[in-house]
Amino acid sequence: MYDLLIAFQNAKPGNQGMFIASVIEIAIIVALVFVFLVLWIYTISFGRPWHNAYLNGCPIPFTQLMGMQLRNINPNKVIPHGIAAAQAGYKIPWLELESAYLQGADLEKVVAAYVTSMKRDQGFTFSELVDADREERLAEMLNR
Repeated sequence: MYDLLIAFQNAKPGNQGMFIASVIEIAIIVALVFVFLVLWIYTISFGRPWHNAYLNGCPIPFTQLMGMQLRNINPNKVIPHGIAAAQAGYKIPWLELESAYLQGADLEKVVAAYVTSMKRDQGFTFSELVDADREERLAEMLNR
């Protein structure tokens, strides 16, 4: 910092404006690099769940992953269950999975129950099974 002040004082009267402009340009470049690094690290944290979902045939948009992060939903706890349902042939919308997670439902049980009910043609919706799980009557519903 001291060197910059000395350089500024020693600059010729006509060149001081150029010196200030170059300092401002350097500050802007440093700020842009910092913003780029923060965004890159933030995006990398979504890379693994997105890649897993994409490779397993149920892609999820990055905006959806960012929304999960903003709603304090761990994508690593939701996405595997969406993948499991899709591999069984029954895609569950990501928002329904997120909602079930936020309601405190056991996603593993609920997704397994949903796949089972669909295979048996019982006709239960995913939200009905989530409600049943929260009321601890999921096994009772499936045994009808």
